Amino acid sequence: MVPTDSVLSLFERTLLPSVVLQIPTWSLFRMNDSRILTVSNCNSGASWLNGGNGSRRDLNSFVVPASFVGGAAEIVEISLEGPAQLPSDTRYSLRPMGPWLRLFPGKGAQT
Repeated sequence: MVPTDSVLSLFERTLLPSVVLQIPTWSLFRMNDSRILTVSNCNSGASWLNGGNGSRRDLNSFVVPASFVGGAAEIVEISLEGPAQLPSDTRYSLRPMGPWLRLFPGKGAQT
């Protein structure tokens, strides 16, 4: 995964320490297969303003994949309802480009 310019800029501007998690999607899904999965075409953590106007986001912005109108390339965010468990192959870094370390050392196969 290559971070976007906006992610790199955010890390440069942030005064507080930050961490990036790298989670293989299928591992996350398998670990949380009993959770309800929803998708959205917006980033819920981004500013709620779009061109100076309030963006239209609410609970209806997140739908189950079968109800999503659009293609896979238009999915911006994937959410799991309720608390999610992180899989053993989750990695983290203090920088968007790495180096990457295992979040749970000694668990599962080395990635």
